[in-house]
Amino acid sequence: MMSNKRKIYWITGTITAFTGVLMVRILALQTAGRLKLPVMFGGYMLAIAGLFIITLGTRRK
Repeated sequence: MMSNKRKIYWITGTITAFTGVLMVRILALQTAGRLKLPVMFGGYMLAIAGLFIITLGTRRK
């Protein structure tokens, strides 16, 4: 059975990663000019951070 702490890691990581993917796939396409690159970079960083948070929920003690 999964503990509450692990569930929080999984939920938080999934939401963070999903938000990053949305930024890259949807928001960056709608952004024009000089803001496109920072939006894409932020989206990629959120996606990677979300995956890292999920790995914290899979660690064994």
